[in-house]
Amino acid sequence: MSMTNSLLGTRAAVLKPSATLAISSRAKAMSKEGIDVVSLAAGEPDFDTPQHICKAAEEAIHRGETRYTAAAGIPELRSAAAATIQASTGIETTSDQIIVTCGAKQALFNTMFLTLNPGDRVIIPAPCWVTYPAQVRLAGGTPDIVPPLPNGDLDIDGIISAAEGARALVLCNPSNPTGQVLSSEDLARIGEAALRHDLIVVSDEIYAELVYPPAEFSSLLRTCPDLKDQTVIIHGVSKTYAMTGWRIGYSSAPAPLAAKMGALMSQTTSNPSSIAQWAAYAALEGSLSFLNDWKTQFARRRDLLVSGLRQLPGVECAQPDGAFYVFPSVRELIQQTNCDDDVHFAARLLEEAHVAVVPGTPFGAPGHVRLSYATSEDALKTALSRMESWIGSST
Repeated sequence: MSMTNSLLGTRAAVLKPSATLAISSRAKAMSKEGIDVVSLAAGEPDFDTPQHICKAAEEAIHRGETRYTAAAGIPELRSAAAATIQASTGIETTSDQIIVTCGAKQALFNTMFLTLNPGDRVIIPAPCWVTYPAQVRLAGGTPDIVPPLPNGDLDIDGIISAAEGARALVLCNPSNPTGQVLSSEDLARIGEAALRHDLIVVSDEIYAELVYPPAEFSSLLRTCPDLKDQTVIIHGVSKTYAMTGWRIGYSSAPAPLAAKMGALMSQTTSNPSSIAQWAAYAALEGSLSFLNDWKTQFARRRDLLVSGLRQLPGVECAQPDGAFYVFPSVRELIQQTNCDDDVHFAARLLEEAHVAVVPGTPFGAPGHVRLSYATSEDALKTALSRMESWIGSST
């Protein structure tokens, strides 16, 4: 009896590993083999979690906060998260709308699992985070990927055209992988279409605090408050507070949906780590003064990377306004280096130049690659130098 026939259900057939994590894992494996790899693949800050947050976790341990909590999260954190969402959206948000999860990915999965029916079409504008279409499929839905504009930006007209008959829309603002920050005007146009066609909107705002002047972030609900009864906001502490490994995300949803999310948590993971929750509470309640320095460093690294990429032959690179990624087009470079596609290009760059980037195809944007500048300036300079040398020897 084959394992495929005996053990795996139909959902397993649509499940593939995350492309971003796969590249990062291969880069780490090469590093363990003694190979000097510069990884620009991971989506996490290289800064340490601020000390006041770490101290709060230690204090929670010493207080004995090591037992189960409510499945939806500790009341203190839910209240702090509600205040964070209310400050961002301008809409009254109560703690019963907040569900604390094991990272933002679980908040997204809870949303997809509880709102989608088999075959429901979900609009996902590309370039998009690789997890969105994967989770839609796992929940039984059908991803409707709207291709990007030639410059890599979201196609607002395409999103609006796809709205009729769809069940839901997923937005990521600021964008992973491009760093694009949607304007209030674009959000208003998208919101009007969502309202007209009664779409559930999943607004992933995990990078909201990582926007660089003169750009400004606007939450979807601040621009389109009439969507409040059909919108789920996804947020968390991973990116803003350098807490990726702590695994704390949260969702803000209409109360009836949030109640079902809490029930789902009770039947799956139960509560997220109690210690990590108290750390996240300290993060949301504490000062963000450290973030100005981090953003200054991110902006300097962004400028360094964009400038360097623009000097490479066959590369076109826009300057992002948010997050910590750049998403250049390498279509010409793929041809110049005799690569089959962006996946082959990224694989060769890793194996031959020892620089890890993520191919654009899993993001719905073939011919691009994603590079993270959440690393040191020296690492970025080394990566650019290696890329230049590799291109020279491969063309």
